Amino acid sequence: MSRAGKRQPSERLMGLISAQLPWLREWLPHCEPLVRRLAGDLPDFDTVWLDAFVQQRLITPWQADQLQREPPGPLKIGQFTLVEARGRHSFAAVSAEQVPRQVVITAAGQQMQGHDALPTQLIKQLVAVSHLAPSCCRLPTQSIDDGNHRTWLVTPQVPGWSLRDLLIRGGRFPWQAVQEIGRELLRAVAWLQSHKLYHSELVAENVRITPAGEIVLVSVCDRLLRNQHSQLRSPENLKQCGGTAPHACSGETTADARDELYALGCLLWQLLTGRRPFPTADPVRHQLLQQQSDVPDVRELAPECPLWMANQIHSMTRRKPELRPASANDSLQQSTGQFFSDQQPVQ
Repeated sequence: MSRAGKRQPSERLMGLISAQLPWLREWLPHCEPLVRRLAGDLPDFDTVWLDAFVQQRLITPWQADQLQREPPGPLKIGQFTLVEARGRHSFAAVSAEQVPRQVVITAAGQQMQGHDALPTQLIKQLVAVSHLAPSCCRLPTQSIDDGNHRTWLVTPQVPGWSLRDLLIRGGRFPWQAVQEIGRELLRAVAWLQSHKLYHSELVAENVRITPAGEIVLVSVCDRLLRNQHSQLRSPENLKQCGGTAPHACSGETTADARDELYALGCLLWQLLTGRRPFPTADPVRHQLLQQQSDVPDVRELAPECPLWMANQIHSMTRRKPELRPASANDSLQQSTGQFFSDQQPVQ
């Protein structure tokens, strides 16, 4: 049937739809009445069609923006359609299956000319043990080579809110909630350490609470993968400062169990007080303060915090690594049944 006299997207937009969102072609006739109302007497520019697609919830505002870019931004990686950006290196996406899977796709780095600069062993290890991970720790389940010398990791999406979001909206947490969060995160860190894995960026943004109340550690090893080697770098922004131990701020250092405990202790301190242990917005100043003194007693700002919890956080956040517990399992044993009253050390 001829489309003469009917409104339709430009050849450019039709080509993009056919290449990246082919299923959207079926919805063009359903969107035409809305396009007519939106355009009125004006030509039906592509922006009008994209507004109609967004209003009908066929695409997201982010996808519409990608289609308008010149050159257009990518909307597919492997079998997955990108839905929105989660950061510079990650995207929310859905699979092209009958029952779509919601995932997060994260860049693992790029191959350099002449040699492979990707931490391929780390990628293989993460994918291989993902099915063994406890519910409090979410790992990538597959990797994708996009054909442009870039590898992407696919991780099941965790619904809910990050601890950072909850801190911004509701302020500091009651100590009972922090006890529960500390229990689950220590369990996750202990499991990672038992497989010789280190998160490397234990900050509020990387812990999510689901609608069912589950506490889940996400973005495991993302920072190591972005840096294309299995070492830490000095923090580049304030968000990363809380997840980097003092001795690691002066240069590159190998990630270890004591660094993870320092980051976890700082995170629990932040949840109890509503702010970071060292009140400064300057990452360099933050690093200097970390190197000069231990984290303050959390009870100065959260007097309701039990003594045993304050002592636990203090032991994890000592400035000198040798004064912290040697591992998450050691921290569990030192807690004398408080954080982990019903848990045994991870084997």
